[in-house]
Amino acid sequence: FVIGLLAPVISPYDPFAINVPLEPPSAEHLLGTDSLGRDVASIMAWGAQVSVMFALGAAAISMVVGVVVGAVPSYFGGWVDDVSSRLVELILMLPQLFLIILVVALLGQNLFFVVLIVGLTIWPSNARLMRAQVLTLKEMKYVDAAKLSRRPPLWILFRHIVPNGIGPVIANSTLQMAAAVLTEAGLAFLGLGDPNRPSWGQILNDAQQYMIIAPWLAIVPGVALFILLLSLHVIGDNVGRILDPRRETRGIV
Repeated sequence: FVIGLLAPVISPYDPFAINVPLEPPSAEHLLGTDSLGRDVASIMAWGAQVSVMFALGAAAISMVVGVVVGAVPSYFGGWVDDVSSRLVELILMLPQLFLIILVVALLGQNLFFVVLIVGLTIWPSNARLMRAQVLTLKEMKYVDAAKLSRRPPLWILFRHIVPNGIGPVIANSTLQMAAAVLTEAGLAFLGLGDPNRPSWGQILNDAQQYMIIAPWLAIVPGVALFILLLSLHVIGDNVGRILDPRRETRGIV
């Protein structure tokens, strides 16, 4: 994440600058160059920025939509909750990759549109988690006390219930960041990424033809993706434990 944020400062070259093609790692090019002569270290730094933006954007959209769609209908119940549940099931049935390819074909290979469609297709899991939390928390006594104080229903929902039940949604959104990173790399690998932005998937796509003579083209982005995805899953698991109200608390009297 730090490398992605500091890419304009630490990148040794312009990621689209042309040098000697397929040059092995050296003092001049720490991670070598690709088939077009572009510096791999620079592409990796700017590609990390794209991965971070993609992951944060998709997860943020998923969390906002999931919380609203999961919390509001389940709090009011009745036919509103039934319609919301059917909508969640419908979105879960839609093939995500097909929708992304369709959006790319209709609107072009723009990173913003791809982030938007990914975020709008992964929110149902957050909605289900939020719905389960609201159904439990709205029966609590402090919610009854808020109702007796004649507070508006939405104020009670977003002031008392959502903050106390959003922990699992935050943990799940962290895991969704890993899925978003993998989606972005997969699209770039298939040639569906934004051509104006460097991507780790683009390097992997280029590496297919040069696995023997230029193995660094596959090793460098492959290892980076592995580390990032593993880190996001570890962070997600630990965030889930920290925010779990049922976890044991030791050392407190």
